[in-house]
Amino acid sequence: MNFRKRYLVIAIRILLGFIMLASGISGLLMGNSTQGVPAQMVAFTQVFWASGIFQMVKVTEIVAGFMLLFGIFPALATLFLAPDVVGIVIVNARLMPTFLWLGAIVFVLTAYLGYLLGQVQINLHWQLIRTMRYGAVHNSRGHQVAVFGRL
Repeated sequence: MNFRKRYLVIAIRILLGFIMLASGISGLLMGNSTQGVPAQMVAFTQVFWASGIFQMVKVTEIVAGFMLLFGIFPALATLFLAPDVVGIVIVNARLMPTFLWLGAIVFVLTAYLGYLLGQVQINLHWQLIRTMRYGAVHNSRGHQVAVFGRL
């Protein structure tokens, strides 16, 4: 990963982590209160709170946001957030179309971060396979950087 792309990944990871952490904390602190909730979302929020789904979603947002902010398994955190973000887009599209732009931004950030982190994981996987097959790892200049026994 080149220098610019690395800083772009870090910036997107921190921004998405902050958004999710703030959303999760504010959602749990709000509790079952309907103060500040748009009228079309009141019944939806109360049903989700009573069933426990709301708490599960907000705890997932807090944990994944914390993981993204501090760089703890960011690919796994992005994977945790994928169903949540799809739910955000669907709820915004169905109940609050005026806020669909916010869901779309979070969706694009999550999808792009997942794509970039997935590419890093795939490259590491292929590097491990080459190492096991040929017994050595070479960097981009062709220098041998590690030697391992063959399987």
